[in-house]
Amino acid sequence: MAAFYYEGNPYFNVNGKWLDPVSKPVPQELSDKLDVYYNQEEKNKREAVQRDNAERRTIQKKAPNEKTYEHTDIMSLLKAAKTIKNDYRKATEITYTVPVELTKEQKEALSILESGENVFLSGEAGTGKSFVLNEFIRKSKNKNIIVCAPTGIAALNVGGSTLHRVFNIPVRALGPEEYNTKPSESLIKADIIVIDEISMCRFDIFEYVIKTIKRAEEIRQENENRKALQNGEGFRVLDPKQLIVVGDFYQLPPVIVTRDKEYLEKYWEFDGLSEGFAFQTRSWKTLNFRNAFLKEVVRQKDDIAYTKHLNMIRRGIPSAIGWFNENAAKTPMKDSIYLCGTNKTANKINDEKSAALSGAVYTYTAKTEGDVKENDKMTLDQLELKEGMQVMTLVNNIEEGYQNGSIGKIVSLKADSVGVQLNTGRYVEVRPYEWEIIGYEVQEDKLQRIVLGYFRQMPLKVAYAITIHKSQGQTYEKANILPDCFTVGQLYVALSRVQSINGLYLEHPISRFALRKSISVEKFYETIENQN
Repeated sequence: MAAFYYEGNPYFNVNGKWLDPVSKPVPQELSDKLDVYYNQEEKNKREAVQRDNAERRTIQKKAPNEKTYEHTDIMSLLKAAKTIKNDYRKATEITYTVPVELTKEQKEALSILESGENVFLSGEAGTGKSFVLNEFIRKSKNKNIIVCAPTGIAALNVGGSTLHRVFNIPVRALGPEEYNTKPSESLIKADIIVIDEISMCRFDIFEYVIKTIKRAEEIRQENENRKALQNGEGFRVLDPKQLIVVGDFYQLPPVIVTRDKEYLEKYWEFDGLSEGFAFQTRSWKTLNFRNAFLKEVVRQKDDIAYTKHLNMIRRGIPSAIGWFNENAAKTPMKDSIYLCGTNKTANKINDEKSAALSGAVYTYTAKTEGDVKENDKMTLDQLELKEGMQVMTLVNNIEEGYQNGSIGKIVSLKADSVGVQLNTGRYVEVRPYEWEIIGYEVQEDKLQRIVLGYFRQMPLKVAYAITIHKSQGQTYEKANILPDCFTVGQLYVALSRVQSINGLYLEHPISRFALRKSISVEKFYETIENQN
């Protein structure tokens, strides 16, 4: 499945048809242009593969026996061989000059983002929130922008950094008065701060972030006043930083472990904050967000009944349960991933399926450089693979023709590549990939994205099963769901991962108890929708 980029936005070729980032067919004019690039890239790739294979045959004569070799130093082998220079780096991005087509609703949301005011961008799963955000960032290149998210995976997905890195947040529960009194030069310089997946940002972290932003604004104003005084100029009041938060509070809430809950209950007024959402804080109310809502679902656009009942599940309406139980597929989806409520269940399925495979285990050991934390890693440090194993690709790779979330089976294992037969029927060679860990730094009075470190590993994970939490933000062609859900938003996230009811199988019928609704989220949306 080929993936190409238009100014940061991926387009995917599925069975000869081009889809945009939210799986919506692109206009014919754009499709024609993408076909031209696609055909040329395929030709270039074939020629490159031929050259690469000729060189690799020479190197493999010197390599250890593959059936017994444990690949604990694959990057050294690759560098010594010089056969796939930069294959482990980020996939090539191709910039196009054709215009991006936004819906009327998306254009209105973009206009609100461009107002300079604080904005809360929200909407159902599959409405194109990330699409609109990327277009805003693209059009704001003359501004100093920091993009961040609560988790390492979410940060990688938006090409930004984690909240903890940007704001230097301690990894623990935080007190009501805590914030970073010495924010970084990058934060002081920033004009716009974007926080994606805001629903996963716990309330104490959000309070810390907002207080730190206010401190950064104070320092920036103090610096401006000092500069004016030195130059004999009059003082001018600088505009506040624009804060844009993106997400859907009907999806998964922040995680509050028992240890943190005990601390938070002791030091905060916890009754009104027990679910941990950012909108429940005092700081949220002081920011006077303009609200931009996307309601037109494009991920499941061609399945009207599915879209309707998904939205009912999103809002916690029990009558939708029967529709899903009745209309879901009656037999499991072959060669598809299972979505599970807990890590324990997902790990059990992965372990059992993997153990049932015969053949040798191949171990690929990751390499790290610089500042790399555990939550920056998209896959395991020690990745154990077997032939016949079901895996998921974790990146978009133009050269090889696969995308983040593609599922297939391993057919070959080598020192420098893993051969995978995708469920689409395409065979791909997956090679080591280097994830960049992003931070921000002021250079020549301009805020710049910088690379803090690298994590190098095969961009694969065993994919018989995954937790619903880790599936948030992904789309699957088909999936099997174990609907044993225990927290608000979990069932909605699980059901909305596929594009059609035809691609959904329920391991057992959804019970009424699996549909957990947050009264506070419901009231929050009712209040702000009435304000619009």
